[in-house]
Amino acid sequence: MAWDGAWLRESNSFDLTYGSISSKQFLIRNRLKISKRLTDRLSFHFHWFEDRDFEQDRRALPIELKYAVSDHLAVSAFGSTSLYKAENDIGASLFWTPTADWEVRASGVWGDFQRKVRTLKTDSWQEQAQGWTLSATRLPPTVPDFQYAEIHYEPRSRRADRGLPVRDLAYRSLFFEGLSGPWGWRILYEDALDCDYGNDASAGTGTNSVTQRRRALHQFEYSLHIGDGHSLTPGLNAFYREVRGDDELRIYRELLPTLWLHTPMRDKAWGRVRWDYGYDATIYELRHTRQQGHETTDRDLHHRLNVKPVMQFKQGGELSLLFTIDLDRPGAEPWEGGAAQFRTEF
Repeated sequence: MAWDGAWLRESNSFDLTYGSISSKQFLIRNRLKISKRLTDRLSFHFHWFEDRDFEQDRRALPIELKYAVSDHLAVSAFGSTSLYKAENDIGASLFWTPTADWEVRASGVWGDFQRKVRTLKTDSWQEQAQGWTLSATRLPPTVPDFQYAEIHYEPRSRRADRGLPVRDLAYRSLFFEGLSGPWGWRILYEDALDCDYGNDASAGTGTNSVTQRRRALHQFEYSLHIGDGHSLTPGLNAFYREVRGDDELRIYRELLPTLWLHTPMRDKAWGRVRWDYGYDATIYELRHTRQQGHETTDRDLHHRLNVKPVMQFKQGGELSLLFTIDLDRPGAEPWEGGAAQFRTEF
């Protein structure tokens, strides 16, 4: 939570996350933001995001110009450019700052907004991709306290090729996070739909074999100081994934209860360090139903222990290394995987 609070407070910041999610794949989360005031009222903002894992491979480079109409009101225009003009995104925002530590932002974005007139292929929007976001940020002077809330909605869009539906997309999310004195909390809800119709008219195929994927994520955790610089963070993640084809249905459910103990920071010659210790479990179920009515169900339970040193350096920057130990196979290779996070301000 403090990691996200630091990101919100800084105008120029970079952080990265790399985690092992299988023997062949990494989870990658990278982001960069640079802000520059051009005049008393005009400012330039550059962002870069990269999210890559099993379910998404997304990169974005939005550039934004923000103009302060008054002390409490501002507007902005932003966009993400691509080599192919059909893939350009454009958006606009309205900002309201009722007090010095509060900012409310309402945004709209139109994805691939020139696809109908700039595409090199035969595909176009049957229903335009668009997204709407309402967020509120509070950054009180009592560092590291902060509060952030966001509602995001993308109605169902449809890309078509020569009159045949190719792909439908929809997404919605609700997010709350904050630190206030001894308390911290994080609540996240996501629901995404991806429907592939199997049509590619430009390749001369039109099978109309539909594959629909839906995923939902519910995440809750809170943090509480328990004295002497120590804190506890229990949490629960619930995943739901559904893959529906013409003749089969796969439903995957997963529960991940977690518990972390955070120790106090200790001074070192090069900066500060603390050690965090965590336990998490994975309770999952996979249900496979075929058109003929045949159904199979697999269930399993896994336990893991996590150890994470967190290092803050005197010249700036924070590095955390996660080591995960498998508790299900005593006497076997204990190494389960790991992750690394780094952030810095400039």
